[in-house]
Amino acid sequence: MFRRHDPMDCPSRPSEDRTQILCTCTGWACAILLTLTPIATSLDFGGVLPWTQYLAAFVLSIAVAFQVCQWLSGAANGQDTSPQLTSTLPALLIFGLAAFALLTTLPLPASLVSLLSPMRASIAERWLAPFEETSSTWMSISIGPTETLHAAALLLILAAVCFVATDVFASPHRAMLLMLGIGLYGTVIAIVGSVRNHFPSFAMWSFQAGGEGAPFGTFLNRNNAALGMNLGLAAATGILFERLHQFDSLRQQGQRFLTASKVFLLSPTTIFAVVALVTCVAGLAGCGSRGGLIAMMAAGLITPIVMRRFTRMAYVIAAVSLTGLVAVLFSPSSFRIDLQTVHEQLATDARWSHWPDGFRAAWHSLPLGSGFGTYAYAYLPWQESSPWRWFVHAENLWLELLVETSLFGLFAIAVMFGLVRVAIRRLCKSENSIDHAYATGGVYLLISVAVSQCFDFGLLVPSNLLIAGLLVSVLWSRANPGIGSADSVRNRSNRGAVAVTAIVSMVTLFAIVQLNRDSVADSAARVIEHHLEHDPFAPDRLSELSDLSQTYRSTVERHPTSRLLNAYTNLEFERGRLTEMKAFGSDELPELGRELLYATTSKTCRRIAWRNSLSPRSLNSRGGLDVSPIPTEAVPTAAMECYHRALRYNLASLRSRPLSIEPRFNWVAMEFVHQNPYQTDLALEQSAQLFKNSANVQLNVGTAFADHADFRKATRAFRRAADISPDRTNVVLGKAKRYPAIPLEKLIPTQLPTRMVSQSQDENQG
Repeated sequence: MFRRHDPMDCPSRPSEDRTQILCTCTGWACAILLTLTPIATSLDFGGVLPWTQYLAAFVLSIAVAFQVCQWLSGAANGQDTSPQLTSTLPALLIFGLAAFALLTTLPLPASLVSLLSPMRASIAERWLAPFEETSSTWMSISIGPTETLHAAALLLILAAVCFVATDVFASPHRAMLLMLGIGLYGTVIAIVGSVRNHFPSFAMWSFQAGGEGAPFGTFLNRNNAALGMNLGLAAATGILFERLHQFDSLRQQGQRFLTASKVFLLSPTTIFAVVALVTCVAGLAGCGSRGGLIAMMAAGLITPIVMRRFTRMAYVIAAVSLTGLVAVLFSPSSFRIDLQTVHEQLATDARWSHWPDGFRAAWHSLPLGSGFGTYAYAYLPWQESSPWRWFVHAENLWLELLVETSLFGLFAIAVMFGLVRVAIRRLCKSENSIDHAYATGGVYLLISVAVSQCFDFGLLVPSNLLIAGLLVSVLWSRANPGIGSADSVRNRSNRGAVAVTAIVSMVTLFAIVQLNRDSVADSAARVIEHHLEHDPFAPDRLSELSDLSQTYRSTVERHPTSRLLNAYTNLEFERGRLTEMKAFGSDELPELGRELLYATTSKTCRRIAWRNSLSPRSLNSRGGLDVSPIPTEAVPTAAMECYHRALRYNLASLRSRPLSIEPRFNWVAMEFVHQNPYQTDLALEQSAQLFKNSANVQLNVGTAFADHADFRKATRAFRRAADISPDRTNVVLGKAKRYPAIPLEKLIPTQLPTRMVSQSQDENQG
């Protein structure tokens, strides 16, 4: 329908055959890199680790560099071969989201932030200011600027990739390569997941549980994997539709039915599409993702209707669905879907009770949101109905975007959906079979993403996001005549290519540098955490930690991510602890003596010992046991320097994540350093409020208050822990009975059966 210019075929004269061959080879190399990178990324947990993201971004930047060289080559010949802006609207929209994310990380005057984000100002005033000597006059809109900056870097890489993809896949052969690659992406996820289900002893990817649900295949969350398989189904359906279009063309050209059928059925492309379709359907049926199955059924029914090939496509989809169903029925029982279990899980799904809290957070986050990547903390101050678990994600991408970006993010998504819809309508009128493949895949993509992301956050997984971005970008560019004809390319100024090249290069370079810093910081945090798990009495333990501190001090100063700050805080505290032990002559003590001294310098004992040093008649204890007072003056100067550094980095961590719980517990532990009991009690109260539906947090808070002889607050926290988790009442009573001043009868939850109450009381009285 549209006249297209393949930008990868460099404009050249007959005497420039060698340059043209080089351009063609470079174009194919670029296409292969863009196609295979998300597949490779999916094999490493979907690309959720910072180092994986950096390596993937580095490979993608090479592909971007190939395309930039093509544009510069055209500019050198006096021709602008860069794409027109109208053909890159999806990439520009993603760039707009990245720019918005960067804006929310910039330090702004507090008075301006209070207007742009009242939620951020209230968080700074209520949850952070009490721990600072002076209130900050500058702050970012995002409540987690390091997380938001990382998300912005990922979006910038995606924008650059989508921008060059409009040129890279303008060729029909490369466009089909991308569709085949997306189909392979879903197939790989389904195969690995099915193998792991049937052979649990399979060593590779042998994790047992993810942070946000049951794992499947290479993904930590089966819902994320389901979206990847649905993306593979979108490509497989599109390829099959393209082959059916070719079949119709052969019939219209006078070919006999058997001849056309032979060409259709024996085509490697058709065979691959059918295999991918069957594999992805079987994988979706076996992964256990209810949202993924609903999305597959909705997209599978709507796509043939929209494409007006209902009868033929219905036969294909019905056959594939039947094949997948048979595969499930004849598989081991652990692989089957228990409808009764599904019904029970739906009735007790934690999403239903959490989403009201998400909407409350969204209302308070108006008008600019809490910042990309901050949902795990943004909803905490306004939670009322959420269950015991901590929702790192909303289990609803649209709600999560509403909280993090407010109406801006939802508007961008709505515009993106609108672009896909317009592109589908245009491509449906085309006579090109590749266009029909992308139109069909676009319909399936639109429906499956819209439905599945109401129950999941799989589009945030880098490999899924990259696949979806490539598909949407190429879909739009093929539907948009603005890609340009050869005449328009010759008439455009080469200054446009230079400008586009400069912008894309700067964006990519900035993103690569940021992702590299994040990966280095994450690696440093992991190394520190690993070393802190080692034997504390190992020879040269103190010198080992001192070398580690010196090695990573510049990293934590240059790029202080929240995780690295927490790890470095613990490192400095441990150094202070070992320095203190060495000053007390631990090297000359027997093993039992070293262990007792190590226990005496623990976080809890040091805090209680300092409190007891203030008053000889103090009722402070550790689990009801007396702790000898240790005044601050008795601590060696070198150890106190380490403790003060730990406190400084802990405050930096609290500023980075004002609603995080780990720096608050560290603040409690280092009370003997800041010497402010009011801040200690406040940190405990805030922890109990932010994680009021976590039984573990309530139990720890109650124990700390009981150690401080504040039995009223301790009773309240213990009772809250028992109410949240009645099956752990015996654990709560076991903790509380160490403190005679706590009335045990007030800790029994009302919903606990009388028999269990009596049993619990008898056990604790005994």
